[in-house]
Amino acid sequence: MKVDIGITVYAKPLRLQRLLDLMQEPREVRSLITVFEDPSSEEHARTYGQLCRQRGIPYQCAPQWGCMQGIIQYATERTSGDWFLYLPDDVMPTPQSITWALRWMQLLPEHVAAFQMPYWNYDQLRTLNTWEERDNLFQESPEWIAQVPLNPHWYGPALYLNVNGAGFAFRRKAWEAVGGFAQQTWCLDEDLSCKIWLRTDWTIVSVPGPPWIHQGGASTTDQHKFGHAHMRHATIEGWLDAWGESKDVLGERCRERMRLAGERTGWPVR
Repeated sequence: MKVDIGITVYAKPLRLQRLLDLMQEPREVRSLITVFEDPSSEEHARTYGQLCRQRGIPYQCAPQWGCMQGIIQYATERTSGDWFLYLPDDVMPTPQSITWALRWMQLLPEHVAAFQMPYWNYDQLRTLNTWEERDNLFQESPEWIAQVPLNPHWYGPALYLNVNGAGFAFRRKAWEAVGGFAQQTWCLDEDLSCKIWLRTDWTIVSVPGPPWIHQGGASTTDQHKFGHAHMRHATIEGWLDAWGESKDVLGERCRERMRLAGERTGWPVR
């Protein structure tokens, strides 16, 4: 079984540097990583390339800015593994969490198309007032990262409604079957999940293990500056462009498919 780990980055090279410096995984796990840049400036591209060369990690820069759904589409099209593990640069894996995710790929049955590791939002762990303070996550020591508690919200494996943009894994053949990520909406996690539940017989599950820490996603200062938060993709209109239905309606349809999948597989439904 071949696995690709794609770290997608945008306009914050220091964030990638801290992520890679704090990542505590075996060499064979780090060898699976490729960094894919959603471009913002030539200066950032040079810095990203240098950081990756210093660590022996492959680096690719997309030819044009594609927003979050565009860069993960670009990354998936340029890899060939049976599984793709997606890590945006605002996620910090705690020690051994990626190793756990790779083990789950070996253990999960064929009906599972995608899965979600546990995660904490950073503001659930610390009181923060500004996005700049959230960036301080990547200045924390490995000792602090290692002390992040297991998230009691997660249990399983269990059937789950959707993967979360704070990193997830999916089978390539399922991604191909549903046509990849929609370009009309940047809700790439929910879009992929809806298509899996509503257009295939595959399932999505949550699994236990060491959590990931989600720093804050698209609401960072640079992404506002470069226009992410002001695009149609970021609004409910973008979701309607992609699906023609509201999230609530789609969610109920997905939950009905989850119930049926639970009856078919005997797996708990969360």
